[in-house]
Amino acid sequence: MVCGASYLPWPLETHEIARGPFREAAIREPAAWIRTCSKCHMDTLDSMPIVEQLAIKKLRDPEHYDRVKVNRLRKRSDEAITELEVDECLRTLGL
Repeated sequence: MVCGASYLPWPLETHEIARGPFREAAIREPAAWIRTCSKCHMDTLDSMPIVEQLAIKKLRDPEHYDRVKVNRLRKRSDEAITELEVDECLRTLGL
């Protein structure tokens, strides 16, 4: 799980859900951000599937959660990752 907090000696960082060639757009879109300590950023988020990242976003930052925007940032269809998949992921993770 991603902590969502800063723990010494790990400072708080921002992870972009839409990375690689989509990062340029993602750095300007709050729907694509996850705040976490640098340890969770390196150890967990960098290898986590997008659907799990969206589940964490929905749980931790519902105000900025927008699955469709993230799908579009990644040049995918609006339903490339569905709300049902995100909700199932939350259940699977026990959240």
